[in-house]
Amino acid sequence: MDYYDKFANEFFERSVSADLEEMYRHFLPHVTRGGKILDIGAGSGRDILHFRQQGYEVLGLEPFRELAALGRSYSGGEIVEVLLENTDFNSEFDGVWACASLLHFRKVDLPHIFQKIEKALKKDGALYCSFKAGHFEGIREQRYFTDLSKQELKRLIEENTELVAQKIWTSHEERDSESIQWINGLFIK
Repeated sequence: MDYYDKFANEFFERSVSADLEEMYRHFLPHVTRGGKILDIGAGSGRDILHFRQQGYEVLGLEPFRELAALGRSYSGGEIVEVLLENTDFNSEFDGVWACASLLHFRKVDLPHIFQKIEKALKKDGALYCSFKAGHFEGIREQRYFTDLSKQELKRLIEENTELVAQKIWTSHEERDSESIQWINGLFIK
């Protein structure tokens, strides 16, 4: 999936100014003040910058070199060029932020991915994740996508981890004359 290296500048411009205030308001009250957050799929660095400005320590994961460089430059934060599946964190984070990043995993791989995230979280740590709403799985817009319903997200996480849903909700985004419905989930270890 070299899409994010090939179109790094376009993706950066499209995503860096997205308004995620609603999602931050749900997530941050569940993260220890000044604690450590893991941003999976750090992309433009938008969320790293926001969390750092709020006093959190943040580590970003972004496997695509060009996008990681743009994210580092924008956020001034630490972004490591590594795939989540090649990490082995153990109770290191007060929060895990996975905004529109886990949706690039195959559905069959998500149980293992959620287990890695659970392992990375400290007790009482929070996970925020988002997926496009629907039942599609496959290549779309030159990338692999797994869309989920609220029920599928809850089932995939609660059947495979000890994370418990605090809130699962939908949100909408207007982008290039397209309306996107998102499934957002907040889970606590």
